[in-house]
Amino acid sequence: LRGGSGVFGLRIAALLLAFGTDMILTWTLGLEQYGIFAISVSLQSLLLTLGSLGMGAAMVKVLPAENANARPDLVRGMLRWTSKRMLLSGIILAAGLALSVRLLEGTINSTLAEVLLILALFLPLQVLAVQRQSALIGFKHPVLAMLPEQVVRWLAFLLILGGSLLLGNTPNVVDVTWYYGGGVLIGFLIASYWQARHTPGSIKSSSPQLQSRVWWLLAAPLCWN
Repeated sequence: LRGGSGVFGLRIAALLLAFGTDMILTWTLGLEQYGIFAISVSLQSLLLTLGSLGMGAAMVKVLPAENANARPDLVRGMLRWTSKRMLLSGIILAAGLALSVRLLEGTINSTLAEVLLILALFLPLQVLAVQRQSALIGFKHPVLAMLPEQVVRWLAFLLILGGSLLLGNTPNVVDVTWYYGGGVLIGFLIASYWQARHTPGSIKSSSPQLQSRVWWLLAAPLCWN
């Protein structure tokens, strides 16, 4: 599935899934705890945009051109370089979020603080997932690129939540945040597998080459894309 119809259908499915997830979480947690979860995930999303350093958007723009120009060495260098920098960025932001929560301890809701600390643990994985997604789009697999983040991780999250409910548990917002993290992990693993599977052999076997200064100049203006 590569066409626009596949992407459109996936977006509709993702919207319906998001709506259903919100309804289930509101019913499970109640409005107050759901509000804590929603605020925390929104903050994490803002940090995720910053953590990508514009490299995901830059990859989508540049990778197809380099691949078409038969420069597998540059493509492999791009994949390796962006993966390392985005992982480091995610770790730094996660550490910054955790430190901020600790410094504000006693002045913010204790449950909110605990939820934010849990989400901080998974932030580096989500930043790396953006890199995997961008690579798949660059290799012209947009549906596969979108599936892990927009569908798979939410389905995995709901399955974990549903399993907990079937076992007779009554999860609170902290429990649900851990379930969400489990969905993030599953989505990341699938995205990583698909990226490895759909990376052409010529790229895997080439010697990585990259001009890092050029990449920084290209990625910086796209930091908020």
